[in-house]
Parts: sequence; structure tokens; C-alpha cells
Amino acid sequence: MTYSGSPEFVFPPYAIPALHGMRGVEWDRLVEAMLQSSPTSPERAAFVLMIVGLAGCVSCQADSYRAMRGCVPCSRQVIRRYAGEDEELSKQYHAALELVLTYFAGLES
Repeated sequence: MTYSGSPEFVFPPYAIPALHGMRGVEWDRLVEAMLQSSPTSPERAAFVLMIVGLAGCVSCQADSYRAMRGCVPCSRQVIRRYAGEDEELSKQYHAALELVLTYFAGLES
């Protein structure tokens, strides 16, 4: 096994392009939209939040097998193994977006 470098604490946005082509058309549209969005946009934050939840990034430890493999292979495996349809992933993304927008709205008040 080769150590892939320093693991991130949560899913890193630089790994988003690696998720393109992993599923169907709807998934690819979502990934493409994230690639076109601003790095600081609520949409990008929601996508990262969704992947963090799916991949279990919060429980990943620096010395774990997942961390040693790296975030890109881990997230690709999670998306490849996701048993639901692309529509379900889209719903999860929109739920994460709603959470992010609610959080940002609370910061502004």
C-alpha cells in the first residue's frame, strides 16, 4: 500500500472533477455544475457536505486505510458503490443545499 499524501479533514473540493463519469447523466450534470460554481458558493459547500456525509469523512482518521488511500479514491468508491439512483443523490444534494443556505442566512441576521 502506498501512502497518498496528507489526507484532508473532509472531502476536498479539488477532488470534485474525479467524480465526473462515475454514474449517469444527472450525476454528471451535478458534478459539472459544481465545477462551474465559485469555490465559495453555497452550492459547492452543499456538494462537499453531501460527499462528507456519504463517505463518512468526519470519522476518517489519518492512520486509517481510507485516509492512506486518499480522498479521491475513497470518494470515487463511495459514489460507485452508492446503491440508489442519481435522483436520490440529487435529493441529498438539494437537502444539503437547504442546510447550507439556512446556515448562511443565520449568519447574516
